[in-house]
Amino acid sequence: MIPEAAAIEAPPSGSLVLRAAAALQRFLSRAATARRERKLRLCETLPLGEKRFLAVVQVNRQQFLVGATANAISLLKELPSATDIASEGPDSASAAR
Repeated sequence: MIPEAAAIEAPPSGSLVLRAAAALQRFLSRAATARRERKLRLCETLPLGEKRFLAVVQVNRQQFLVGATANAISLLKELPSATDIASEGPDSASAAR
């Protein structure tokens, strides 16, 4: 004799979808508030040996060339932004070389 299978009632599919959508919305809203925009970014580094390196650091939209040793960090140059280079035009760029 084979025992009868127990009847399993599934929740209505509409309520399951609504609960899943609400949970997803809560998760996404928490993720959006937890995420913050970074203002400081290390763009590139160039090791020079013996605990020395050059780095391009970006703060907001401005970039800086920084030199560092084991004991000090120095601002070497404020780099022109892409909009500054574009506004100077090709003639001034070739004259600077």
